[in-house]
Amino acid sequence: MRAIDKFILHVVHNIFPLNEYSEGELKRLMTQFREEADDLNINISDDTLKKYIERFDTIKNSPKIQEKDLRKWSLSKLIKLVTSSAGAEAPDDEEDQTPDVVYQDGGITVWNGSKENNCITYGRGEKWCITRGSYGSYRYDSSKGYPTFYLAKNSNISDSDKLSFVAIQVRDVEDENKKYVYTNRHNSPYESSPMPFSRLTSEIPWLNDIPNIRGILRYIPLSNQEKVTQKYKRDSISIREWNKLPFNVKKQYLVIKKNNTLFNDITNDVFVSDILPQYPQIAEFIAVTPGIVKSELLLRNLGKFNNQDRKSITANLHDKVDLKWLPSELFPFDVRKLLTVLDKWNLPVTDRMYVTKNGEAIVRLKFGDDISVGVYTAEDDYPNIKLNQRTAKYLLDYPELDKLPFNGLLKLATDGIVNKEFIDKVIDKAKSEENSAIIVKKVEDGEILVDANSFSSYKIKDGKITKVPFSDEEVQAVLSVEKDNTSFQQGVVNIVKQSADTYENLPPTIDKDAFVSIIKSTPYNNRTFTSRNITGEQVILVPDGESEYTLFTRTIGSQGLYNFNALMDYGRRGDWRDRDTNDNMDEGAWRSYFNYLRNENIVYEGNQLQQWFRGGYAVDAKRAWFRAQPPMSPTDRYATAIGANGVFYVINKANPRESLKLSDSGKLIKANIPVALARQLTGATPDEATPTAPGAVAPTAPTAGRRGRPAGGGQPRVTVTPPAEGGGDINVAEVMEETGLINAFRAALPRVDRVRLDVTNGVRVNPNGDRGAARRNNQLGGAGRVGRVIEVGASKIYIIRLANAQIIASINIQPGNRNYILLPNGVAVTLNSPSELMSALQRRNLAEVRNYMVREYVANNPQHLDEVRELIRQHVNETRKY
Repeated sequence: MRAIDKFILHVVHNIFPLNEYSEGELKRLMTQFREEADDLNINISDDTLKKYIERFDTIKNSPKIQEKDLRKWSLSKLIKLVTSSAGAEAPDDEEDQTPDVVYQDGGITVWNGSKENNCITYGRGEKWCITRGSYGSYRYDSSKGYPTFYLAKNSNISDSDKLSFVAIQVRDVEDENKKYVYTNRHNSPYESSPMPFSRLTSEIPWLNDIPNIRGILRYIPLSNQEKVTQKYKRDSISIREWNKLPFNVKKQYLVIKKNNTLFNDITNDVFVSDILPQYPQIAEFIAVTPGIVKSELLLRNLGKFNNQDRKSITANLHDKVDLKWLPSELFPFDVRKLLTVLDKWNLPVTDRMYVTKNGEAIVRLKFGDDISVGVYTAEDDYPNIKLNQRTAKYLLDYPELDKLPFNGLLKLATDGIVNKEFIDKVIDKAKSEENSAIIVKKVEDGEILVDANSFSSYKIKDGKITKVPFSDEEVQAVLSVEKDNTSFQQGVVNIVKQSADTYENLPPTIDKDAFVSIIKSTPYNNRTFTSRNITGEQVILVPDGESEYTLFTRTIGSQGLYNFNALMDYGRRGDWRDRDTNDNMDEGAWRSYFNYLRNENIVYEGNQLQQWFRGGYAVDAKRAWFRAQPPMSPTDRYATAIGANGVFYVINKANPRESLKLSDSGKLIKANIPVALARQLTGATPDEATPTAPGAVAPTAPTAGRRGRPAGGGQPRVTVTPPAEGGGDINVAEVMEETGLINAFRAALPRVDRVRLDVTNGVRVNPNGDRGAARRNNQLGGAGRVGRVIEVGASKIYIIRLANAQIIASINIQPGNRNYILLPNGVAVTLNSPSELMSALQRRNLAEVRNYMVREYVANNPQHLDEVRELIRQHVNETRKY
């Protein structure tokens, strides 16, 4: 067979696999495995079984699978094989189809109590715990066999009879004599002892009147979702049980158990060393998910994986690796080299590390007052070699010369270790690299060099290099056009990280405006760092609005959500560079943090707030939290609001009488709020940028043109518009072209924001139901009107037609809350807030409605010019009298 024929067969069988099983063979396989499942009490649906058979057909040509005939496989082996990797996922959850009413006839009703809402609804008024909020304590209790509940009522018996209404448990236990438990409607004496079915019907004789009562009272297993969120959270399982779980549930289980012992029969070390090599996709998942197992444990066992899996696992490591492992024999030398190539060591910002061209050594360069070089090989380590002209080759071999701190290189040249040609080589490389960490720009009488590695600046004139302050006008001019330089962005992050690692303030040489500007232009995912002195990965934030801080950090994601403090902050103690820790957040800091949370689609959960606010401390931070409008899901039972006289509420939307308010001591206490007031408060304080759940609708502001209460009294009218699902089809650049704003959009809008908005899948939003449009229309009055709204992610573009027929765009960028106006003359105007829209237009004579109307009338009716002049003269004279 020709090579091309073999290749075609490989493609056919592996990339586009055909199901080789005939309908008859598929039925035989289904029957074989269904019988085995029945014999061994394996709970698996027909849909899942069919999915597993199809998955085997897809992967059986792999050289790892020796036996290709599925008929020779056991069901247990099939389950283990197909769930070891992605591709055989069953439906998200095979929801039990048992109806709410499982029997109703002759005055007897039996309700399905496997759902908490059914227990609460159909058992309302009874004394059972499962009908009063304690359902989970019973359903997910392993000691009770994860019972399924049924509520059985006989209306033919007097309500005073304790057996007229009973709650029956069907437990998942091996002993049939302990499968059933019941509780009478008096809940006294608590619940019965476990019993067989015959005793259950003997003690509640009217159950025998129900045909097939044993079949009706069947056990309903926990769903995969219930297992993950309830069972596994409470109890660990064995490695064998984990082997049987679907692939996605395997991952969910590990996440639930992270930071703990994963299984009840083996240690985490045994899992990683003996089990995990059989699951390379799971190993890769663990690498990117912090906290499941320690990175060091994974890396120590990396030699047990194949080469490709090694690279994939190492590349996806979430945490940086401590340098103490660099000289360690516990890590194979190949693994240490791989960590170096993939930049996975937790290096200080002053250090650089690389693998030599021949692959025989790892070189660590340390820059500071003194420069040192360490060399690490498979045979031995030399952590501090003598630096001279011979060993300077290790510097010259470094592949990214422009990433070396320039001040250190100058010192080497001064000490005679490297020559001037080496310095020239670094400068020439910097000039040729678009995103170089060293910027060299021509000025009137020489060149300015700015180094992002050390945030130092120099002037090159007549062949001499002289240090100049960062605040120098020529330096600032160079920096003003380099805000989007990724090397400079990384440079500012490294400086904050170094401050965290050393407990020191920011360097006195850096300029505040340049530093803050570069941070603000850096995407959130590039603003993060880890430090040995702070728990958790940090994101650097700049306050949005007035604040005591210049910048601060918070733990990324939802890990640090319920915390009133900035983990690290700058500027509160005087100089903007001064570092401090664990200071209370103020309103400007909260706003900035909330912008970050919205960008990450993270919201606060209302049912967590009372516990979080339980202590009588950080009262000002708590008030500021409310004022900054925290992100809450529209589907959450609770919403925050600020009432009259500055009262801060957490409103229970389902039952406003059970709401909460912030006390003077900083605790959340009960607040009995009338329904009408609750509606008014939640409608009056919408959170425009809160992520909206699919299918949910968010309240919007009243239609522009009328303020206050609607005619006839009652609550203010609220218009709602369902949000667009998924992406749209609007090409933003084409809209800008059509409206004559393309020059302002392309040339005047800051690059980072233009790139964010320049999409082809913008979403059309109805202006009549948009709060931002309503606010802009209120400002404009008769000077203009929003005609079109385009949503790009969390940002919005408002196309406005002014009364003078010109078209402009008002833009709000989220996260970051940056605001602009695009004008037809190619200008972009920066606003501090959308509320400045009207004043900005007035300063440019674009909002003079009366003058426009006069000009329009005279242009269309020139015969009335003299009459109009006389009317205007009279109006002016009348005005002067007052």
